[in-house]
Amino acid sequence: MMWFSVEPGMFLIIATLFLPKFVRWRKIAGSEVPTEIAAIAEDLQRITGVSAQVQIADVYGAQAVWPNTILISPRHAASPGVDGVLAHEWAHLALRHTRKMQGMIAAFTGLWWAMAAFFWSHPMPRAALWLGLVFGILPVVVVAVSRHHEWQADAFVAECGLFYAIALKGTLLFEAELHPDSRYGIVRAISTHPPLLARAARLEVLIEAVTAAGIRQRRNEGRCEGGIVK
Repeated sequence: MMWFSVEPGMFLIIATLFLPKFVRWRKIAGSEVPTEIAAIAEDLQRITGVSAQVQIADVYGAQAVWPNTILISPRHAASPGVDGVLAHEWAHLALRHTRKMQGMIAAFTGLWWAMAAFFWSHPMPRAALWLGLVFGILPVVVVAVSRHHEWQADAFVAECGLFYAIALKGTLLFEAELHPDSRYGIVRAISTHPPLLARAARLEVLIEAVTAAGIRQRRNEGRCEGGIVK
């Protein structure tokens, strides 16, 4: 009987906390994708070899979700740096970050379920294991992996097109001024994205490196390769 009060509850919490970030969510009714964004999407598809659809959605900023879909807020869709924002999210799809994160969460959940089986007749240890996963280990791992993915996506953009990298850097600097990156303590510790100014600074370094190396846009089996990210 206690089984019904432990595992299903933990799965419900996991789904509530993590699924909206990785699965297509709410689309704003009547919001059509502007022609300019459709043209950018077509170019990014040509460069990366990855097909995806873009939707104007009720999200903060932009998100690459499953299936191959990029959700972007109305504010970001109308911003001058929308090229860089879309390129960054396209990079997440090209690098399969969404699927990797989903697989990691599923693996951790399966591992904890197996560990909980050792305490089948002891609901309290099982509950402690699940609480430790949902509110302890899993969030820490998700934050660390997500930040690593953000760095990778920024570098991917720099490799695949300097125009997009420059646009992304401008957007990061603008967002940093609009929302000063002055988070401290627990809020900053649990953020899934690195500081905006740090990302802009690293993009500047990558842009200079790519320019110095004379790397051009190119596609190889669905991903751009310029020698920066391996």
